[in-house]
Amino acid sequence: MKNVALILAMGFLMISTAFAGNNPSLKKLLNRKIKIDLSHIELDKYTPDYVNVSFKIVNGEIEITEIHGSQPELKKEITKALEKLDITCEYEEGETYQYKFTFEKI
Repeated sequence: MKNVALILAMGFLMISTAFAGNNPSLKKLLNRKIKIDLSHIELDKYTPDYVNVSFKIVNGEIEITEIHGSQPELKKEITKALEKLDITCEYEEGETYQYKFTFEKI
């Protein structure tokens, strides 16, 4: 049980490091609602893992236009989390947003 708690504590540190777009309420929504269980993903011990994603919002749903990352599993988890979201804050139709998620093992 102690090992599970340690793995979850190490894996749950997620820091958003970059956001391009003029919508602080969208950034706040993403920070609040994106939760990833990293217990099954082995993060790099020395270099932070990352996922860079570009997306548009169409009818309140995120449409990913481009995604890059250090691990395929992280890209898959971020994609699933973003596609589940319903955007309830104001946004500009057709604008491309860019977001970088950084994951560090602590």
